[in-house]
Formats: sequence, C-alpha cells, structure tokens
Amino acid sequence: PHSPHSPHSPQNQKRNTPDASTNGGSRVLNQVKQTDWVLSDLATLGKIIGAIHFQVNNMVDVLLDRKIRQMHAALDDLATEDLTDIKPTVIRGTNFHYLKVDFKDCGDESKLANVAELVVNNIAVMKDHLKVWCSTKGKLFKGDDLINSNRSVALIHDLWNINKHGRLTSPGRSGHIPHLEGLQKVVTLSSGTTAGSGSCMTIDPITGKVSTTTFGDGAVELSLSASVVDENGVFLGDFVDICSKAVCAWELELKSAGITLPVL
Repeated sequence: PHSPHSPHSPQNQKRNTPDASTNGGSRVLNQVKQTDWVLSDLATLGKIIGAIHFQVNNMVDVLLDRKIRQMHAALDDLATEDLTDIKPTVIRGTNFHYLKVDFKDCGDESKLANVAELVVNNIAVMKDHLKVWCSTKGKLFKGDDLINSNRSVALIHDLWNINKHGRLTSPGRSGHIPHLEGLQKVVTLSSGTTAGSGSCMTIDPITGKVSTTTFGDGAVELSLSASVVDENGVFLGDFVDICSKAVCAWELELKSAGITLPVL
C-alpha cells in the first residue's frame, strides 16, 4: 500500500493531475490577450498610416504653395524700381558737353539670360507640381490640356525643354522651336491706371544723376526686355508679355483644380 505522503498515493495523483478546465481557460485568456494585442497594434498602425497620409498631403500643399510664390517672385524680378544700374556717361570739353545713356549697359547678357531662365523654369515646373498635387488629392490633372491649348503656356514649356535638353529636333507643343533674342534692359514709364497718376524721369546733364517722380500708381522701372522668335527668326511675341499670360493661365488652372492661391 502507498503511504498517504507518497507521490503515488491517489490523493497526490489527483492533486498533480492538470485541471482541463483551468488549462482551457488559460488558453482562451492567452488568445484574448493576443487578439487585444493584434487589435491594439492594428489601431496603432492605422494611426501611423493616417499621420503619414496627413503629412504627405500637407507637404504637397506646402510645396505647391511655395512654387506658386516662386513663380510670382521670378516674374516680379523682371522689373525693378531701383535705377542705380543706369550709369550715364558725361564728357566735358572746352567747347562742348556730352551726355550719353545706354540702358543696354545695365547688365551683361549672361546675367540677363539667368534672370530669363529663372522665370521660364518657375512657370514651366508648375505642370509637374500640379500633377503631383492632383495625384495625391485624387483630382483630375488637366495640365497637358492647358499646354496644348494656350500659346503662351506652350511657348514657355518649349523654352524650358530647350534649356533642359539643349535643343528640340522638331517643333514643340507650341508648334515652334522658340528662343530669345535681344536680351537687354529698358526703362519703362507707366502713367498708372487711376486718374491723376503719372511718372517722369530726368537726368542731370552736368552730373548725370538720374531722378524719378511718380504720382498715384505711376511707376518708373528698369525692366528686362527680349523677343521670342521661332526657328526662322520670326517674331512670336514679347517675352515678358508671354510670361505674364502664362502665369495667369496657370493660376486659372490651379483654381479650377480646387487650389487656393496664396495672397501675395
């Protein structure tokens, strides 16, 4: 006979036998804990994905807003009210006094070309940035339709492509192979748009000092000037005018896509 204290006694065997109901409960409890962990992990993952989606959307908005501002800043840089670059030549002789003013001397061609290329690039890249914005927001992109239907936008796009690739082997989106001619600085005097406005510029014949006077919204500006011509040298339009029209066209397209333009 087994001793009551023996491990083989019936009492101890019963005490050492696993309780099926207790083990089953532990397994269920572990499964519940694992399920809670999975659900908690999925919830966390959902929050992370939501945060990333928000950041991507916000980043696209911020970048497009910056590009719109850059486009306007580059366009504004084509003209300035700072006339200090104007350097009249004054020559005095015994019996004569000579004064010469040549606005072409206000900037070398390479610097003017840089200014022109900057505004072309900032206008043309609007296509790609709008395309990314539309893709992110689930909007229909119509930038290519604008390029194909608007002459000014197409000319800017072609000038951009030529600058990137060095040349076009066939007519571009505008139907031409455009390039710039006659890059120079000119002085423009505007009488403004309101009654009583006006402007004037004077040069002292003795000292060569340049002075300006404006009334109302009149203005005197030193501006970049150039002509856009085709592959045969045929005049296609004034460069600054084409840039201004292209900017306006892109702004209308941006508004049409549902974009709120920055206040400039």
